[in-house]
Amino acid sequence: MKTSYFKVKSISFFTFFLLHFLFLLIFSSFDCLAQSENLKLSLKEAIEYGLKNRKDIQNQQINIQLAENEIDKVRSRSLPQVRADFDFRYNTKLAAGFAGVGLFGNVEPQILRFGAPHTNSVGLNATYDLFNPATHSDKEIAQKSVALEQLMVEKNVIDVKFVIAQAYYTALLNGEREKFSSSNLERIREYYKDGKAKLEKKTILQSDFDHIRLDYENAKITNEEDLKNSLLSQMYLANQLGANLNVNISLSESLDEVLKSLPESIIAQNDLTKRVEIRQEQLRLVQNQLNIKKQDKLWIPTFSLYANWSALQLSSDFQLFNEKWWFPYHFVGFRVSMNLFDGLLRNKTKNELRWRVTQNENTLAKLQSDLTYEVLSTKIQLQNAFGRLKTAKSNYALAEDIIKTDKSLFQEGKINFSEFKNAEYSLSTAQNNLLTFYYNFLVAKLNYQKAIGEL
Repeated sequence: MKTSYFKVKSISFFTFFLLHFLFLLIFSSFDCLAQSENLKLSLKEAIEYGLKNRKDIQNQQINIQLAENEIDKVRSRSLPQVRADFDFRYNTKLAAGFAGVGLFGNVEPQILRFGAPHTNSVGLNATYDLFNPATHSDKEIAQKSVALEQLMVEKNVIDVKFVIAQAYYTALLNGEREKFSSSNLERIREYYKDGKAKLEKKTILQSDFDHIRLDYENAKITNEEDLKNSLLSQMYLANQLGANLNVNISLSESLDEVLKSLPESIIAQNDLTKRVEIRQEQLRLVQNQLNIKKQDKLWIPTFSLYANWSALQLSSDFQLFNEKWWFPYHFVGFRVSMNLFDGLLRNKTKNELRWRVTQNENTLAKLQSDLTYEVLSTKIQLQNAFGRLKTAKSNYALAEDIIKTDKSLFQEGKINFSEFKNAEYSLSTAQNNLLTFYYNFLVAKLNYQKAIGEL
């Protein structure tokens, strides 16, 4: 009995140890997974992450592969085309034929039925175009389609970069706003504690303390809202990156690092040929011009080689594997084919393509004008935003100095609460203006970089 008891006890201990080990393993795995959900990103790293994970970018890459496949399909038309034919037929009634007088020694016309009840055939047909006027044009048009899809990817990448940068800056600014409100809350909490002590000593009025308490409660609400907005902006950034919405994103850049100087491109020469929209429309113009040339080439004959090998079986009954009744034949040939009249379809197609070429030229002229205006206007907006930002930074620094001075004066009883509250209001206004002009400057910077094709 003792042996059995210790055996059971040892087994239970081993089971407990195993379960404990598995629990630790699973817990550590969850911990590793949780750690893998933390992302610390600079703006450049965020853009790289988004371009790698966004599904719309991946779909656009597939479109390039589809367009390249069209080129391969055109090339395949230049290879020999081989077809196999199998025909197994039972003639339930043979077709009638007419035999004139003397054809088979007959003295009067006769109706004859030629053939056999079972007619089976197999054959191989091969065709090779020595010259097809449409093939070369189709290949050029397909190559332009690939280039267009590549430009679509480039444009999509630019748009994604813009959206990610905007989301990154929004998260950065909302994080800064939350820091401001936390700092304000801590400062007003001190006023509240100080005011409560003064109220107990009867050194301030109840009405003044009520104002302080109201400001404290409002500061708590503002801080809570700013914290939620900061979390929402991080969630929005995660969505734009194609990441899990539960991921914890921390930004490795600060506003001061982002705003060290104006972008160097503000003094660069503006080259509209960098803009994707211009290159896209130029490619569409070339495509339509190639299609016009293709229509002209369709009048040129197509030269082809062809060959055939066949075997025919004729028998009264089904003898598919009896080679006695199989009769092979074969031939080779050279064919020249051309369309002499197509109901004026090609002329109508050429007219349509000429109109499209005119549309492309008009669109290019409009784009040149619109994009030139966009470059000039975004440059002015960027310069204005930078000037306003510098003023807002100076005003904020001044408001901080004032609040420090007035705080000391208020604590010393040299100014009343209303005067001190004006300094708090000025600081809050300066903070809001600073964050607003930060954002305006960053968006203006993005708009300008996009306008000159350097985003």
